[in-house]
Amino acid sequence: MPRIMILKFYQQFQFSGKCDCLDWYGGCRVNGEKWVDDNIWKYSCDGKERSEASFTGCHEEKGDVPVGQNITISDLWQVCTQDEQKLYFEIEPFCEFNGTKIRVGQEYRDGSFQWLCLSTGRWITGCYYFNETHTDLLLRVGENAFNGLIEHVCSKRQEYPAIVQYYTQVLIIFLFCFFSQEHGLF
Repeated sequence: MPRIMILKFYQQFQFSGKCDCLDWYGGCRVNGEKWVDDNIWKYSCDGKERSEASFTGCHEEKGDVPVGQNITISDLWQVCTQDEQKLYFEIEPFCEFNGTKIRVGQEYRDGSFQWLCLSTGRWITGCYYFNETHTDLLLRVGENAFNGLIEHVCSKRQEYPAIVQYYTQVLIIFLFCFFSQEHGLF
């Protein structure tokens, strides 16, 4: 009995509505309808009698890329193509920081550190400190700077995995004066 109920439901679903196009999942779409599958692939229905839907492009959160075109969105090139077997959506490599996409090769600040975006990830290239006027200054890894008696240091503590550290130290100057009987100082 359950099989008959399922079959009746399937037949009713299959034949009850207008179905101009079939989407990727076998769902029915009407002529003129446009939609996005899997939050990426854009389609439109331009046919009748269960024809195949047309692939029209790729969808990205800040814009759409028409199929066969290479465009720039948010400073990143993006290309959307298709062949007989696959759909392709390619975005230039980037790093993501606080919801912003940063191009490979660009440096950016995150707290006290300067980062470089690489195609394999990101890398610390420097440390920030502020002087007595609270102006932020950049030290590259391996550099140090003095602000009065305070030394600011940005150094690599370990090579692999790389650990970069920023620290300050107070310079203590000892003056030794020795007096001699002949010259007054020794």
